[in-house]
Amino acid sequence: MNCPQQFLEPLTEILKFGLLNIRVAATNGDPKRCHVEAYHIHNLPSLICNYSEDRLKYYLEIEKPDFEKNSVGVNLSLFEQQWAKLTI
Repeated sequence: MNCPQQFLEPLTEILKFGLLNIRVAATNGDPKRCHVEAYHIHNLPSLICNYSEDRLKYYLEIEKPDFEKNSVGVNLSLFEQQWAKLTI
């Protein structure tokens, strides 16, 4: 199933922010941050290409909270703006 248009933009923005954060963390020699960011976004391309409500729910209920827990002290406001658009 194609990803609904209302979710496509926020999901691609989350990917963009994650990739930019990985690039910055790599430049700063922070492999732990690279891992946290990559772990957060690695399933999003398949969610976009093979969308299902269950997969989106899994991202929102499992992967997002795990990312938030592992991102203590990191400004998540850009992600939060996009997460707010992913209401099922």
